Amino acid sequence: MTREVRPTAREDRASSPGLAWPEGDFYVPGFASDDRTGLVPGAPDTDRRFFLARASTLEPELLATLRNISVKDRRALLPWAKRWHLTDGWCVLLARDTLRWWTNNPGAKGWEFEHHGIFAGFFPFKIEPLRVQLFYHNPTWRRRRDFEKYVLEQVRQALKDYCDRIESSAVAAGLKRAPRRRELEHFDWIVRYQIKSESFTSIAQNASYKFKGGRQTVRKAVVELAKYLELTLRP
Repeated sequence: MTREVRPTAREDRASSPGLAWPEGDFYVPGFASDDRTGLVPGAPDTDRRFFLARASTLEPELLATLRNISVKDRRALLPWAKRWHLTDGWCVLLARDTLRWWTNNPGAKGWEFEHHGIFAGFFPFKIEPLRVQLFYHNPTWRRRRDFEKYVLEQVRQALKDYCDRIESSAVAAGLKRAPRRRELEHFDWIVRYQIKSESFTSIAQNASYKFKGGRQTVRKAVVELAKYLELTLRP
């Protein structure tokens, strides 16, 4: 059974589990139940949106050409997606959401997901709070340093057991372990390759001054990030 979470403010996102802006060890793969991406808690959703945000920054024509499409014409979105090599389901869904948002909010700019105030997600298992036993310090029976050592060891073991249980439940529920934090430059590389149709060689030659690698380094980073985002790379 799933549990719906509806945070309404920044502090809610920081304190509640299973929200749409995570930085955890695991993520929930797939789409939300209402066929919208970006609402399932998980690393791909956050990074997918970041990829599209970077894409529209590096290639302003991306959103400019989207504005020429009528939200009522579902077929018109496909040529746009093919032009920009954004034919994967989550790309089309976020583009369609943006079209609807523009229709209902004349003068709005940017992607629809950049202006959310409320997020909804479905977490696949119930998370119980960490509970530790009550401790009482009797100074006539045990020295303070011994009591502190005892309490810290009990809490350490309880914390370890709790985290082990949560991770086991996460794996059993089908969650996937999140990869290491992605470099900003890697998102720019994949945008330049996918959206702007640059070659790996060109990207390597015009990367930031900090970049010391070559074509193969860029290619590896782009391929790995595309696999993580579930983005089909152009031929």
